[in-house]
Amino acid sequence: MGLFNRRNKVNESTSGVTIGSGSSLGMLATQRDYKALENSAFWDCVRQLCMTYATMPLHLYRPTGSGWQEIYDSRIAVLMDHPNYYMTSYEFRWAMGFNYELFGVAYAIIERDIQGRIVALYPVSPRNISRVVLSDGTLGYCYGPTGQLLGERDILKVSHTPIGYREYLAPLFYADKDVEIASANKQLQKSFFDKGTSLGGVVTVPKGTKKEVKEEISRAIQAGYSGSANAFKTMVIEDSMKYEAFRFSEGDTKNLIDAQSWSVKEVARRFGVPASWIGDTSNSTVGNSEQQGLYLVTYALQPRFISWETALLKIVEKPGDRFKFNFRGLLRGDHATRAAFYHNAIADGWMSINEVRELEDMNPVEGGDQHFIPMNYTTIDKVGQTTNNGWDMNAVSHGDNKLTDKVLRDMAFYRDVTTVTKSSRSKIEAIIRKDMKEAIDWLREHKEETADAIATGFQNWAEGKAAEWGSSYAEVYKEIMARLYPIVQKQVGTDAQVSADSMEAFAAKCGMDAASRCVSTRVRQVSTKLAGASQDDIEDDIDELDEHWTQDVPAQESGDETHRAGQAFDVFLYQQLGVQYMHVVASPDACEFCGQLDGKVTSVDGNVIAKGTDLTDPQGNVMHIHRDLAHPPWHTGCRCVVAPGK
Repeated sequence: MGLFNRRNKVNESTSGVTIGSGSSLGMLATQRDYKALENSAFWDCVRQLCMTYATMPLHLYRPTGSGWQEIYDSRIAVLMDHPNYYMTSYEFRWAMGFNYELFGVAYAIIERDIQGRIVALYPVSPRNISRVVLSDGTLGYCYGPTGQLLGERDILKVSHTPIGYREYLAPLFYADKDVEIASANKQLQKSFFDKGTSLGGVVTVPKGTKKEVKEEISRAIQAGYSGSANAFKTMVIEDSMKYEAFRFSEGDTKNLIDAQSWSVKEVARRFGVPASWIGDTSNSTVGNSEQQGLYLVTYALQPRFISWETALLKIVEKPGDRFKFNFRGLLRGDHATRAAFYHNAIADGWMSINEVRELEDMNPVEGGDQHFIPMNYTTIDKVGQTTNNGWDMNAVSHGDNKLTDKVLRDMAFYRDVTTVTKSSRSKIEAIIRKDMKEAIDWLREHKEETADAIATGFQNWAEGKAAEWGSSYAEVYKEIMARLYPIVQKQVGTDAQVSADSMEAFAAKCGMDAASRCVSTRVRQVSTKLAGASQDDIEDDIDELDEHWTQDVPAQESGDETHRAGQAFDVFLYQQLGVQYMHVVASPDACEFCGQLDGKVTSVDGNVIAKGTDLTDPQGNVMHIHRDLAHPPWHTGCRCVVAPGK
């Protein structure tokens, strides 16, 4: 489909877009040219801004559960590098920026393929959008050269100075007075230098000299002594004549220079940029140059970037995707400032060495992706080589970063209880693999039956195996309970005893709970997999279940179940030992949801998270809690713990 072959049905019932003092965009070509660009300051300002738009890195990001991921291979990301057959990315963005700055709005016509996907963007001058019409709540744009009426979906619009949904102020039209003054100043300078930097003078002649003679004397002096080519010539006149030259005072010179500086400042003020950016350094010093740079980025460029990024949301493929200009390079500052900034970023743990090296266009180093922990300063070769789930218990804190006794106790408790559960994980994993092998064998024995019959039969069989599987879990859980008991006693600081029978009974209960979860999960997976399956597909479906249960499930499920059992045992022991309160200790690699719970205090007999609670991370992702949770794990893979006391 050709670029301008589409015609959207939009009624032309309203007036056209106007800019400036009521002039139509369609009339721009005849009413106004680009004469303002003859002013060097005006041109330099436009050129600098357009070059910034054209060269600034522009990235496409997609939201993830933990932040934003840059997308490189998306069709839209590729499109921004190759917007159309005729233009490079630099040319496209330069042209859009030129219209954006001069006319207050930039338009690009969107070309789509037969499936409606965007395949090209063509920038057009706002003067060629002769009318913007509104009908039935939809905007339509009339492309003057062809007379086509394009719909809202076919126009990319980047607004700079809107005064309505279809009206824009053109900065080009409002710079007239400034440009006139600047032009007059230029003309004065031209005349001054054309005359050899001389302002002329007065020739006194005898009284009664005829007018024709006076004019001839004036022409002779003008031709022989004015202009830069005749500068410094010696003038010879008759003794009855007297010549007195005009003097160009120091004040006049200053006024000439000030007028030139004023015109530059006024243009810079029009565009909202520092005058130093377009060559006027009269008020710049070493001390304030960096502040002027920050002002340029913060108050001049960033609002413009936001308007571009907002407009580009129209062409992204997936809701939530967004374009982002990367102007970190503009904020680098001098070497000393950057060094101090990077030092604090690395020392405080919110940037890694390789992240800093990337900003400085340097190659990464081995081990440079690790982050330092603010409370512990250590060497890069030791980062990550800790024995306490990410915490270095042997590190010595310095200065005001000394760890509190409470934090040290929590860290030690976390290390001890997770070590116990981890050491039992392999035994639970072996039980899970054995049970799932029995389940797969049962499914293969009944593969000739209908899908519904298999699903019903499997549910009955699995529920009958629950007690056997629960007993297997319970044997391992008794060992975990026995090892956790002295650890909890030490943390609580008590010599109180818990009966062996009650601990054994609670371990058996936890074993049955784990078996019930396993049965429920397997039954649901089989029912979902075989739902509507034909007889020919059943064997393939069973093979896929076998692969999933063999490769993916055992390691993850054994980790979750041992951790869940360990935390349930801790809470049980707190209750038996008379502890009234407990608090959450988030794991060192906790997600942003769990991080919100770190340090939360609750009653030992209560729930840490109530049913119906929604946890939201900084990116706006929500985790819905569907049941009361008395202890971790809060979600799959969660390794947080609850410690006794407040």
